[in-house]
Amino acid sequence: MQIVDWGMHIYDVAMQKVLGLKIMHTYNKNPDDFIVKMNRRHFHLDQEGLQRMFDTSPFEVVGREAVDRVARRRIRYHAFLAGVCTLLTMLPLSWITWPLLIVDIIYFQMQVFVVSQELYILYKRKADYDNAHFNYETLAVVAVRMDGTLIKHQVSKNAKRGIGWAGRWAAGQGVKVFRVSIKNIIRQVFKWLGIGVTKNSIEMTMAYLLSFVCASIGGFISFWMFLPMGRRLRKELAGDNDD
Repeated sequence: MQIVDWGMHIYDVAMQKVLGLKIMHTYNKNPDDFIVKMNRRHFHLDQEGLQRMFDTSPFEVVGREAVDRVARRRIRYHAFLAGVCTLLTMLPLSWITWPLLIVDIIYFQMQVFVVSQELYILYKRKADYDNAHFNYETLAVVAVRMDGTLIKHQVSKNAKRGIGWAGRWAAGQGVKVFRVSIKNIIRQVFKWLGIGVTKNSIEMTMAYLLSFVCASIGGFISFWMFLPMGRRLRKELAGDNDD
C-alpha cells in the first residue's frame, strides 16, 4: 500500500503540473465566458436573459430540457476529442508510441476536467462550485465521481477495455488470415493510382493498415468509456439518482 500511495502521489503531482500549464487551458477562469459562448450557439437569449444566467445559472433560466440537450452535445464533443487523441497516439509504428501513451492519458484526463467544469457551469450557480474556483484538487474529486464507484461501473469499464483488446487481437489475426487477399487489393489500388508496386511498399502499407485499424478501435474505446462518465455527472448535477 505504501508503494501504491507513493505511485499515486507521483501521478497526482505530475498531472497537476502538466494540467496547470497555461497552454493546456484546463481550468475555466471565467464561467461567464462559457455561458456567453453557449448562449451564442444554443440558447439565443437577449442581453437581459444572458444577465440572468450570469446571476443564477443556465439551468434556472432556460430549463432542464435545453440544458440537457447542450450538456449531451458537450459530452459527445469532448468524448470525440479524447477518442481522436487515442487514435493519433496509437498510429506510429515505432518506440514513440510509448511516450505518446502518456500524452493520451494526460489528454483524456484534461477532457474529463474540462467537461466537468462545463457541466457545473450549465447546471449550478457559481456559489455551488466554490465561487467559480476550479483547480486540480476540486476537479480530481469530481473525476472520481464521474468514474463510478459501483461494481457495475467497474465491470462495464473493464469489459470495454477487454473488448478493445479483443478487437485489436482480432484485427491482427484477420490480417494474417487474409494476408494474400489484402496484398492483392493493395497491389490493385497502387496500380489504379499509378504507384510503383514493390514488396517493401506492400508490407509497409499492410503494417500501417493494421496500425490504423487497431488505433481506430482504441479511439472508439476511449470515446465509449468517456460517455457514461459525463452522463453520470450530468444526471447528478440535474438532481437525478444514478440508475
